[in-house]
Amino acid sequence: MIGVSVGLGFILALVCSAMVLYCISKYKLPNQSLAGDFAQLKESVDQLKSEKSVPSQKSSIASNLDDLERLIEWRNQGRISTEEYEEYRSKLFN
Repeated sequence: MIGVSVGLGFILALVCSAMVLYCISKYKLPNQSLAGDFAQLKESVDQLKSEKSVPSQKSSIASNLDDLERLIEWRNQGRISTEEYEEYRSKLFN
């Protein structure tokens, strides 16, 4: 039978892994779960994705023209679709 010796590196890795698991379990709040954290993170990312930096509706004509120029530039660059351009343009002047 071939003998297998366990090296110091393996033992050190095993001890470190056990300590990490212990710290996670000790410092986690009772009502906290990784699934909840993941769901919250996913919700934040989805919210940021849905919020495009659309020019806001401002009262002055100059700012509306600046926003319209930006919309045209975004449409020409392909950052927004023609449908989105039309939607934002209508919001801008209504």
